[in-house]
Amino acid sequence: MKKRFKFLVYPKFQLTLIIANIFVMLISFSAILFQLDRFYKKMSFMGQEAKITQNHTFFRFLEFQKSSMYSYLLIALIIGILFSLLITFFLSHKMAGPLIRIKSHFENLETKEKFEPINTRKGDFLKELPDAINKALVK
Repeated sequence: MKKRFKFLVYPKFQLTLIIANIFVMLISFSAILFQLDRFYKKMSFMGQEAKITQNHTFFRFLEFQKSSMYSYLLIALIIGILFSLLITFFLSHKMAGPLIRIKSHFENLETKEKFEPINTRKGDFLKELPDAINKALVK
C-alpha cells in the first residue's frame, strides 16, 4: 500500500521558510518598483524641462511604457512567487523529513526492545545527523 503524501510534514518550519522567502521577494520587487517609478518621474521631468506639451507622443509613450512594464513585472512576480513556493516546499521537505524521523525515533526509543537505526530517504538533507546519532546509539 502506497503511503499517503503529507503536504506539510513540519508546518511551523516549512511555513516560516515559505513566508520568509515570499517576504524577501516582495521587498526586492518593491525596490525594483520604487526605482522604476523614480526613472519614469525623471523622464517625465526631462520632458517638461524640454517644454514638451503634455499631449505630446513622448508623454503618451512614456505612460504606455510605464503601464506595460508594471503589468509585465506583476506577471513576473506571480510566476516567481509560484516557483519560489514550489522550490521552498520541496527543499523544506528534504530538510524537515530527517528532523521528524529523529524526533519520532527518540519519542519511541523507550518502547522498542531492540535498536533500529534512523533511516533517511534518498535525497534528504542532513543525512549526517541521523548517521551520527545511529553510531552513537550503537555504542
